[in-house]
Amino acid sequence: MTKIYQCMPIRRCFAKERWARVSGIILAATYVMLADALTKQWAERALDAGQPKRLVGSFFQLRLGHNTGVAFGALAGTGYVTLVVTSALVSGLLVWLIRTGARGVRAYWAVALVLGGGLANIGDRLPDGRVTDFLDFGVGALRWPAFNLADSFIVVGIAILVAVNMHESREAGGKPPAEMS
Repeated sequence: MTKIYQCMPIRRCFAKERWARVSGIILAATYVMLADALTKQWAERALDAGQPKRLVGSFFQLRLGHNTGVAFGALAGTGYVTLVVTSALVSGLLVWLIRTGARGVRAYWAVALVLGGGLANIGDRLPDGRVTDFLDFGVGALRWPAFNLADSFIVVGIAILVAVNMHESREAGGKPPAEMS
């Protein structure tokens, strides 16, 4: 005999489903934060500042550095303003997540990546106003700014959210997802 899940009023069913999604995203974001924290701890112990460890020639190397700014050094030297700005952005994402929940598995993972990466960088920045960077890509003198695992999670999560949003918009005949009925 199949049990039929009943809720009275019906809003409680949706609230329970949304809470299940939100709690799953928070759990996944916790794993993202843990992975970032472990790699940063490893980098601080295993790497010497300014001395690269080459993994794929000079194209990919590990080089310990610290960043007081946000992506690519923007807002560097602004002290805890960076912490306030990133905290506001992560708080906004949390509010959005709690109010709407993520739709679909791709959006679920994307939000978990962005949330976990943002919280990981906030946690790294709290003690001294900077984050640990150690991933270094480039060719010769043309180097991409060093970054960390949390930065990678944020970029990949945002790319997935943009792709999901574009896909939903296309399926809705070009209307933005917020206007879909």
